[in-house]
Amino acid sequence: MELAQELQKFGLKEKESKVFLAILELGSGSISEIAKRAGIKRPTVYNIITDLLAQGLVAKAPYRKRIRYIATSPEILHKLLIEKQRIFEQIFPSLNAIYRNKLFHPIMRFYEGKEGFRVVYEEFFSTHQTIYSAVSFEKVFSLFTQEENALFFSLLKEKGGKIHDLIVSSPDAEEYKNAPYRKGLGMAKFLPKDLELAIDMLVLSEKVAFFSFGSLVAVVIEEKNIACSQQSLLKLIWKLL
Repeated sequence: MELAQELQKFGLKEKESKVFLAILELGSGSISEIAKRAGIKRPTVYNIITDLLAQGLVAKAPYRKRIRYIATSPEILHKLLIEKQRIFEQIFPSLNAIYRNKLFHPIMRFYEGKEGFRVVYEEFFSTHQTIYSAVSFEKVFSLFTQEENALFFSLLKEKGGKIHDLIVSSPDAEEYKNAPYRKGLGMAKFLPKDLELAIDMLVLSEKVAFFSFGSLVAVVIEEKNIACSQQSLLKLIWKLL
């Protein structure tokens, strides 16, 4: 019944999938025939067929003063899925606004270890915006290779984003600044040599990420005012350098 399991991915319940597929395979059938084919008790099948009738996936077919049931074309299921997608697209902006505003409280997320850092980098680099950053590549390259870093930038390039980097001066920073994978994606400026960053930072217009390489903890804060303030600060430093 692998096909019945696949049907569940499209919104049908387990027993609904089995009954729908049983009717489809039979062509038409009585409650008893469908129950036998699906391996489900008759009273349960009757209730399920009532639900499938309401969804338009099953139809009644009178036959010799009895009622048999037939499955409607799978195209009906396809149309129902398209309609659900259309409805979701209509309500998505409202749902997203509720998610992002949540009574105006910031959303904070915590990530640990290299894989946690990777998740955050991929999230921030999958943008069409300009990323503002303050980064120590001596720390970044202690965790990620140049090849792994290039993959993050491929996401940025794919989405049409840019990056403005404020970077701690080091041989690793020189290598990064001249790396082919970041060409055309924005400029980089070195921070004063006597300045050390305790944490790295990535900023978009609606969220900011802080990375502590010492404890391998990343924190993402989704709150527009916080993000805008951090972005303004980095823009000011950028202008002064």
